[in-house]
Amino acid sequence: DRLLLVYNPAWVAQLSGFLDVGASPMLEKLKRTAADQLQQAQQKSSENIASALQDKIVMDLQLDLKAPNIIIPRSCAADERDCPAVVLQPGNLSAWSLKHEHLADMSPLLRELLQASPVDDVLYNALLVELSEVYILICPREDAFRAAQDASSFAAASLVRD
Repeated sequence: DRLLLVYNPAWVAQLSGFLDVGASPMLEKLKRTAADQLQQAQQKSSENIASALQDKIVMDLQLDLKAPNIIIPRSCAADERDCPAVVLQPGNLSAWSLKHEHLADMSPLLRELLQASPVDDVLYNALLVELSEVYILICPREDAFRAAQDASSFAAASLVRD
């Protein structure tokens, strides 16, 4: 149920070399123009945030994201099937609104926030964030696809070939 990405280091190096256009007066002018527009956008964003905080809208949020598994082989050459590969599962990111009922089992610092008055105004827009199931596995390239699709492979100390 995760997206699977295969990273070819040689191809990425060639792509970054292709995209490097070097220095030119026109490029410098574009950079300055982009920087000016970014600064204007940041200023406008700050103004919008200040305005939004005056008319605060309370929202209940729960978010669960699963990052794709990434396979990075040392080589993609057909004659190097047994070279090592890194299988990376960047993890799951969960975030949810911090509410009064979350504080009972939390740290002493968060329990002190419980004493704040009024609790909902102080805490409701705060978020709890959790990162889970982050794994890195090094295995033979020919086993990498199977390992990336089977989460139990990450729990094992090493991959055993059939």
